[in-house]
Amino acid sequence: MEKKYFVFKLNLGPDILELYKFDMEQIRNSIIPDDLKKIFISKDLDNSTRYSCTVRQNDFRNSDLYSQFIKLSNIHEQEYLAIVKEYRKTGGFNYSPSYQNLNNQFGKLMKKIRREYPYLESALNINDPKLSEDLEFKVGTGKKNVERQRKIKIYLENHNEFVNDVSFYFYYEKNREYIYISENHNKAIFFASIIQEEINKNKKSTNIGEVSINPISEKIELDIRQKTPIKEISLSYVYPNGKKEVDERNAAIKQIKAEREERTYKTSSKQGISEENVKNLAEEEGKKGYLSDILYKGRSVVKWIQLEIRKDFK
Repeated sequence: MEKKYFVFKLNLGPDILELYKFDMEQIRNSIIPDDLKKIFISKDLDNSTRYSCTVRQNDFRNSDLYSQFIKLSNIHEQEYLAIVKEYRKTGGFNYSPSYQNLNNQFGKLMKKIRREYPYLESALNINDPKLSEDLEFKVGTGKKNVERQRKIKIYLENHNEFVNDVSFYFYYEKNREYIYISENHNKAIFFASIIQEEINKNKKSTNIGEVSINPISEKIELDIRQKTPIKEISLSYVYPNGKKEVDERNAAIKQIKAEREERTYKTSSKQGISEENVKNLAEEEGKKGYLSDILYKGRSVVKWIQLEIRKDFK
């Protein structure tokens, strides 16, 4: 019986690809599935392998970082809103040294949280203008941090599934490096981050090393939420699988062997950079599973319209 699946691409690092001389047939059909079997319970099918993943979920709400997050975010938000109030009353404002220090502290805390709890990246992709209604664009220092902490709090209120152990199936297609997950979109993204985390935790005992797992997108939307022209925007890509793909990307990434590449586009024209042009650039790599992120003023603005397929795995 056919089911609906979201599609992801498993990407290897440059050293691993060179180690196997870009022999993609061997990598796809032997190296990757054999290593996945070391980490997950597996069942071989005709053209794919089904894997079972069970993870004892290390929930953010049970951590010391969560306590720090609640305490610091509440103080930070109060101080930010006091500056906004001053600006709206007088037309001017000052960032005190203590506020700037608090904002830097919270920024460092957010980096730790995002590194240790990758499932919270889904929270930061929430698009709800109401979360920013009382904030002020001209009071820029700390605005993103207030938005982030609000998004995380809302997300945690609505997602209790992360408190429990997580169990799910996924499929790996042998003739290409595709992973298929049959869940709703948010859960599929979350489960893909778990698969990536589990593989990378076991990299010392596998041959594929550290990997990235990105969505295969049907198309890309941008969450800019700003009427002024785009003067600068960055697109982030992972190192592509396959010698042909590496050669097509550019000589620099091949020579440096960088696992990630970021391209920044700038303009001084009044019209700015067209969103449509950015989407066209992004979609080409997104359809291959190589697009990692799109950043505008330090914020992720990519909205995945992910490829869905109907398939019957046997």
